[in-house]
Amino acid sequence: AAACAEAWVARLEAEEGAAGEVAVPVTGAMYTMVIDAHGRSSSPQSATNAERVLRHMIGRAEGAGGTVDGAADGGSDMGIGEESAESAETAETTTVYTEESLMQLTVAKLRTIVPKTVKGRSRMRKAELVSQILESASAGQHPPAPSTPPAPATPRTATVFPTTIHYNAVISAWARSTDPRRVPGTEARRLLDEMAAVARRHPAGAVRPDTVSYNAAAGAWARSAGR
Repeated sequence: AAACAEAWVARLEAEEGAAGEVAVPVTGAMYTMVIDAHGRSSSPQSATNAERVLRHMIGRAEGAGGTVDGAADGGSDMGIGEESAESAETAETTTVYTEESLMQLTVAKLRTIVPKTVKGRSRMRKAELVSQILESASAGQHPPAPSTPPAPATPRTATVFPTTIHYNAVISAWARSTDPRRVPGTEARRLLDEMAAVARRHPAGAVRPDTVSYNAAAGAWARSAGR
């Protein structure tokens, strides 16, 4: 069941990246479900598999330009001020019309740029429309440039950052672990230390040990008796 749940989430991730849009976004609850499914399985590798899902989440978050606490790193995205300046510069650019370029447009498109004084003449032929546009341009009256379809949106994918809930689910998985080669308490302590280190680096982040973390770690140490 755990393997099926993980394969299902992996399929959603693949479809998300291929389509370039988020039709069914992968959520944090889905990852929690997969981690918990591994942690409750009867396999000796249950906790190892649960933690592997957490490491996968961290890898995806870092690959998206973020950190484990969900804060995005500084990127090269254009700011609002820069975008406005570029738009203003584009608006000031004068379109140079030629007969050849205008004749390639449809009559409907030509009617959108023909001077206002002749727009009422609905029966004008294409050649007459082109002539009116060229005459208007030569007289210093620049009709609006033909509208162009907007550029396709940049593909967006959902990035899910690990939180305290995901770490706690993995610690709980170690508390139930039956792997004879690992000491559950040691693994739980390692994850607690990792959570505390993340919280120190990012005080406002989404990862920090809480009561559930310490209770689960205590359960892991209780299971470690005799190891």
